[in-house]
Amino acid sequence: MRLDKYLCDTLNMTRTEAKKAISGGRVAVNEIAAKSGSLQVVEKDLVSLDGSPVSYRRYFYIMLHKPQGYVCANTDRRSRTVFDLLPQEYRKKDLFVCGRLDKDTTGLVLLTNNGTLAHRILAPKKCIFKEYIVTLRDKVSKEDIMKLEEGLKLKSGQTFMPAYFYPDQPNRGLLKISEGKFHQIKRMFASLGNEVVALHRKSIHGLTLDESLAEGECRYLTEAEIVGLEQVI
Repeated sequence: MRLDKYLCDTLNMTRTEAKKAISGGRVAVNEIAAKSGSLQVVEKDLVSLDGSPVSYRRYFYIMLHKPQGYVCANTDRRSRTVFDLLPQEYRKKDLFVCGRLDKDTTGLVLLTNNGTLAHRILAPKKCIFKEYIVTLRDKVSKEDIMKLEEGLKLKSGQTFMPAYFYPDQPNRGLLKISEGKFHQIKRMFASLGNEVVALHRKSIHGLTLDESLAEGECRYLTEAEIVGLEQVI
């Protein structure tokens, strides 16, 4: 890989910024000052900028605590998007949302440029569970919970796979589902004669939202979190 591309991919530099850093003597490869952006580097090479190591990563994984009022899209002409919440240094190219949330839903959003992993997480046949804290207008009965566990069929004919609801209050609880159909949770409870008044995603495949992140904040996943996600590949 060319050195200037290495810097662009890793540090989110523009090609012009990378070339300027190299020509200014700020970049070294294996402790030797680099003179050209066309220099070829490989994974074992030690690249540094201003004396600090620069480790190349092919894939990026970002955990975001989504607030209400933002849409899960790269761009939108009418609404703010989750990408507007990212600090500049997090705005890597080719990032996309893995598992969208509705505009009024809060909680865990995963952003990555690993298309293979995203496809596996979202593929219905993989049965990857997501957990949500659901607050409802009315009490959830034992009969409702049994219907969710059996799998629902709407009047339209659409079906939903079994879901599991664990109440902690009469009208609130933890819901586990392995699908991600359009407005699924709202439509599931609507078919039971109830209404979702608040929805918060807590986890995806064991990746749990970091409670230290305030709404709108984000961070890179830890190595352990990445290993846990990559088990689905």
